[in-house]
Amino acid sequence: IEFLNSFKFFRFGRTIDYSDLVALAVLPVSYLFYSHKTQQENKCFPMLIKRIASTVIILLSVFAFTATQLVKDRSVYFENEYKFSLSKSKIENILKQTNAIKKLKIRRDDEVFPRNEYPNVEVDLNTFFVDFYLEHQICETKNIKFSFLIEQKKDFSIIRAVSADYVCELFEDNSINHNSLENQHKQELIDVFEREVIEKLRQNNSP
Repeated sequence: IEFLNSFKFFRFGRTIDYSDLVALAVLPVSYLFYSHKTQQENKCFPMLIKRIASTVIILLSVFAFTATQLVKDRSVYFENEYKFSLSKSKIENILKQTNAIKKLKIRRDDEVFPRNEYPNVEVDLNTFFVDFYLEHQICETKNIKFSFLIEQKKDFSIIRAVSADYVCELFEDNSINHNSLENQHKQELIDVFEREVIEKLRQNNSP
């Protein structure tokens, strides 16, 4: 998911809700009911109609299950790119010294896509995946998860594909203009990212 979200053409999100497992309790009852009714229904409905009806129900079910908890989960992508005359290790040291940054994790391309698990993925040993939590509150989220890529070149590094993940229950309110709210949050997140991360890197940037 992190790799796919590094591209600006599409976004993927995931919400784990263990309460959905309660729905599994209905399966034994459903099976017994189906077994009892199958012979009678086969006499009344042609197989083609049953298959069409089953397909429609499956599609509706998938949509219902995947849409339940995703409204308030937000993932914002920044189009901005940032260039520095800093190595990846220097950038890492600066980020580690930033008090607002928590749970910093930096992984090289081949660590994200190990050769034994992804033999067909072409890795770039000069590309690094970075993610951390930054102390800043938006809606119910007090620590925003930021992710981005570092591309290390010969004399400089580029930070790109920046994204921020947070939760905001305001998006469940249909009376609110969601596009306007998301744009407002996006600008706020860009400002805090540039203030807490980019500005500190620029202060240490080599001439």
